[in-house]
Amino acid sequence: MTRVALPALTLLLVACGGEAPAPATPAPAAPAPAAAPAAPPACTYTADVAAVTVGWKAFKFTEKTGVGGGFSAVTVAGAKGAPAAHSALDGLSFEIATTAVDTKNPDRDKKIVEQFFGTMKETAALKGSLAVTGPDAGSLTVTMNGATHPVPVKLAVEGETLKLSGALDLTTWGAGPSIDALNKVCEDLHKGADGVTKLWPDVEISAVVPLKKDCAPAAG
Repeated sequence: MTRVALPALTLLLVACGGEAPAPATPAPAAPAPAAAPAAPPACTYTADVAAVTVGWKAFKFTEKTGVGGGFSAVTVAGAKGAPAAHSALDGLSFEIATTAVDTKNPDRDKKIVEQFFGTMKETAALKGSLAVTGPDAGSLTVTMNGATHPVPVKLAVEGETLKLSGALDLTTWGAGPSIDALNKVCEDLHKGADGVTKLWPDVEISAVVPLKKDCAPAAG
């Protein structure tokens, strides 16, 4: 009986999985959490008031042909640091001497100074200020001919330069007689193909404001 039972017992152990189990495979280690991206440096923007340029475009002829110009000198004050480029213009004030008209044509400049600005109530300077109302918009307050009115303007940031553009109707400032006076002395120059002498009251204005950018190093 012993010789028969032993082989049977061995067979039973093999059939029932009596062998030792294989060692378990260890679970892979969890990946290390990714490092948080470095915070960008904090920057401050300030208008470079000494480098501001101002331009304008008037229109003549019935078909409204543009005549461009600018001012050779512009005084801008009130610059302060701001966390965003467009905000650097908020609160700026300006003063432009009317004798600084510059169209690259001395004869035309003289006529504009004497017959346009020279026939206004206050002829020495144009004055105003700017309030920024959003990333791409603002309100320019302009004082001319003894009157003050707002002008909506558009703002556009291009690199480290901010550009301003807008349009005004000179009759809003009561400058109709000054337009007529200038049109009279430029009668032949303002006469179009239809034989009509025309100087429009609409003027497009623009300004280019370089920005100074100062960035603090990122925290390490």
